[in-house]
Amino acid sequence: MNYPKFLNKGSTIGICAPSNGVKDKLEEYESAINILKSEGYKIIETPSVRTTSVNKDNELERVKEFNDLMNNDKVDMILISRGGDFLYTILPNLELNKIIKNPKWIMGYSDPTSILFSITTKYDVATFYGFNSTSYENNDLCVLNNLNIIKGNIVKQERFSKYLNYNKSSYDVKWLGSSDSLLIKGRIIGGCIEVLKDLVGTDFHDIKKFNEKYKNDGIIWYFDIYEMNANDFYRTLLQFEYNGWFKNVKGILVGRINNRIEEYMTYEDAIKKALPSIPYITEMCFGHTYPKMTLINGSIATINYYNNQGSIEFELR
Repeated sequence: MNYPKFLNKGSTIGICAPSNGVKDKLEEYESAINILKSEGYKIIETPSVRTTSVNKDNELERVKEFNDLMNNDKVDMILISRGGDFLYTILPNLELNKIIKNPKWIMGYSDPTSILFSITTKYDVATFYGFNSTSYENNDLCVLNNLNIIKGNIVKQERFSKYLNYNKSSYDVKWLGSSDSLLIKGRIIGGCIEVLKDLVGTDFHDIKKFNEKYKNDGIIWYFDIYEMNANDFYRTLLQFEYNGWFKNVKGILVGRINNRIEEYMTYEDAIKKALPSIPYITEMCFGHTYPKMTLINGSIATINYYNNQGSIEFELR
């Protein structure tokens, strides 16, 4: 696995909007920019970043802006402005293969999954899943962990005791495991499951090559569920299984679900029914709620779970 150069003071972060812009979240965006600048980073912002949150009609501009950052030798990391729904439409025109000659970190979550998953499985380059440009809501441990990791200080991330949903209501965090204690170690890959589902049968990834290359490490899958109900989750797991995605799998991780929709089965039931012999942990601290962990696609992850809590560590090899 290839790991791009980590950031130092004076490094340049390029921000672009291959999915949504931040026009209706300018306060959160400005807060993020101030935090990143206070770390000593230079910021390059493309024109689409501050546009409306639904910019499906400017595909050519979004493609050019991403490709320009990818080809810019002065850009050390590309930070995606926000998630959304329409990145899939421009995926064929993004010059993701340029990451081989011009390696740099790409970071985002949700809709940007397609970029991250493609780069890591096709080109063997690690990527960050966790923060978009509007994710730096509070200068807390969650943000501090992220800022450490993008510098190369790969800190151990513990379960957060509380989390906020979209209504800013606070809830206790309790991880749920397939047994009382679990130690899962392997090469980690995943993303937003609604996006991953759309990649099945396309040439925008090479998960079979990834699984084969790292079969001796074993594979850990993580899934960030935005709005998929438990029944669809079950069928999607089967879809991945039927397509060979779970070859050499050692464990399944599922992030906190903002809106659990369970009619005929729970999300835990879905995993047990689709993959009955695979250890799993759900309600983990990543995904569409806050605070969240920063995950490193392609790295070796070790997850230590016990008594509804736990931690995750990453090894870069």
